Amino acid sequence: MTAITSCRRARRAALLRADDRLPFEGGLALDEHLAGCDACRAYAELVEDVEETLARWPEPPAERLDVDAAVSAVRRRIGAESRNADGVDPSAAPRRSFAFLVFAKPARVAAVAAVTIVVAAAAWFAWSSRTASTDPVEPRVASKDRDAFDGSADAVASGITNDGASEPGDDVAARTERVAPADADTAAGASLPEPEPIDRDRLAAARARLAAVLAANADALPVGATRDEARDFASAVDDALAADGDWPWRRFAERELAAPDTGLARAAARYLGATGDGLSAAALAQASKAHDTAPAVMLALRDLERLDAPECAAALADPARADAVLAALAGADDATAVRVIARAVDRAFDARVIADRSSRAKDANASPAEIPSHTDLAAHADRLIDALLDRGPASLDAAIAACARGVLSREALHDRAGDRAWFAASIASAAASASADERGALAWWLDARTNGASAVPALVARAERGTARGAALEALVATRSADAFAAIVALHDAGLVDFDAADRALHAIAEARPDAVATIAPLATTDRATAAWILALDTSAAVPALRALVADEGAAPDVRRDAILALGRLGGADEAEWLAPRVRAFSPRDRQLAAAALIAVHRLDGDAAAERALEGAPDRLRNTSLQILRRADRLDREPPVHRLSRALAPWLEATDSTNGKASS
Repeated sequence: MTAITSCRRARRAALLRADDRLPFEGGLALDEHLAGCDACRAYAELVEDVEETLARWPEPPAERLDVDAAVSAVRRRIGAESRNADGVDPSAAPRRSFAFLVFAKPARVAAVAAVTIVVAAAAWFAWSSRTASTDPVEPRVASKDRDAFDGSADAVASGITNDGASEPGDDVAARTERVAPADADTAAGASLPEPEPIDRDRLAAARARLAAVLAANADALPVGATRDEARDFASAVDDALAADGDWPWRRFAERELAAPDTGLARAAARYLGATGDGLSAAALAQASKAHDTAPAVMLALRDLERLDAPECAAALADPARADAVLAALAGADDATAVRVIARAVDRAFDARVIADRSSRAKDANASPAEIPSHTDLAAHADRLIDALLDRGPASLDAAIAACARGVLSREALHDRAGDRAWFAASIASAAASASADERGALAWWLDARTNGASAVPALVARAERGTARGAALEALVATRSADAFAAIVALHDAGLVDFDAADRALHAIAEARPDAVATIAPLATTDRATAAWILALDTSAAVPALRALVADEGAAPDVRRDAILALGRLGGADEAEWLAPRVRAFSPRDRQLAAAALIAVHRLDGDAAAERALEGAPDRLRNTSLQILRRADRLDREPPVHRLSRALAPWLEATDSTNGKASS
């Protein structure tokens, strides 16, 4: 707590406390200063007196206010007070300058300030009502007896008594009389009401009365009362207070939000939620920082339709208060809930907040129980994301925006939203209308990852138009489909995608979905470009596609040979077992394929596998073939396919002839 050593700061703090904008620590510092400074204490009392006086004054209807008469009345009131205090007739006294007000007695300054503020406010209301429309609407009033005043100074005077209530007879007169002419200063000015001096004992009694009524009716208010139940509670409170005068009960209730009695603070919150105004909403937002009363405060803000206040998002980002906010949001509309949760998600994922909590954890004065761990923060952030997505399609824009800001990754969003029934159709619609910016690229990627091959045509069209081609290519990879693989190959052949980009994209698809690559292997029969890309995939994910190419007798012989050799580099023992019987199954004209298969088998499983592949071959041929393979291993070079194929040719011809006789 920072001590207040300057009277200027102390008086500024007194004004802030009058507006309920002074923090708790500031109030303690102000009280400490006032305890030792008589001048500032007198000033603070004056400020409180003015505030309470203004709170007791009703607001006259703006469109009927006679400003000239009111100003004349103020002048006469000043004159009357001067005559009573000094014994001098103001009509005979010389005209006083503004310095008179500056050096006058404090009580006189208070009276003049209060009346002048009221007149200025009334003049502003009158001007705004004339400029707003030719037929102004009666403004909303804070007092139930406000309709009793027709705006003239006489009506205002007749409508107020010492206890703040209107007399029935004056009410009727006020409704029927016309406004006095502007030049009727004497008649109108003499009847301007004088604010009732503040009786501190009565003020304290009124506040105590409100607290007692709230406490007495709190038992009838359920903990999670609905809006209608809260209104019934507020009506019961108002009925109980009806005979106690026209006090500013809402302002009194705002003070009870900080009451030590949690039950009383909760009752005050629900009362303000049912009857409050903008000031009440601000007071409730400030009170949301207290954990004990947070549930009631949030429900009150929901009743006032003020849940989109920044304090609500801050409370939702706090794991200790989040349940209270989520309970209140359950009864809010989707748009409001999405705004609040999205702001809370930003706070929860903000690295600066996490760093701040870490630094607080190192503070010896901090209580470890009050500081959430990083694990707790991460779990809470995930919970907020789920709460956001629970709002359905209305949350999609906010979720994509959170990804764009780096609050969460697109993969995390897909993992949490991809299985929801509404997501596939909503993201497809969003991607179709998305622009070529960062958010649009995120929508394309999420659509591709969620809807797969169905997103490929639109992505290819965007890439062909040159609209964010890199983002479109990345989204094609996200489909993990054979259609995307073929589309990327076509884009490269058309010169729209360079080799490096296409190579990275095709490798990504092969790693993610090997089966997708295998399904396009038949295209190699007619599309050598596709075959070349499959052969260029230096990854075990290409093995299924390579097997398909080897088994496809319609593919070009050189493509099949290269596929067999690639299997020898990328495959395993299963591929060795699969290739071994094919060595002797090839025809003499395909002896290069047989030689490539023998090389692949030897590379995958050694001499034993090669001997199994040469089962039935003459010993001389077997020894020659094995010598060629072993020599290549010793020299660490590729075995010569042509030389090995010549060695295998006689045996393949004999085998083919034998098979032909057997078949005939």
